Amino acid sequence: MFKIEYVVAEKFAPNGEIIRLPSSGQEQLNTELGVQRFIDTMKPFKRITIVDIDTGKDITNRFIK
Repeated sequence: MFKIEYVVAEKFAPNGEIIRLPSSGQEQLNTELGVQRFIDTMKPFKRITIVDIDTGKDITNRFIK
């Protein structure tokens, strides 16, 4: 299981409209595939931290290259 703490940046549509304002949150996901899909959907981030709940280790670099 993985815990993701994040701050998302503004997201713009191709025509320049703002789709999303900056916000923060926390999610818990069960699979690595779920984490990767979350990252792909929510980009861009101002800050993101991914922690393996079982080991307590920060594994952000494994997903964000």
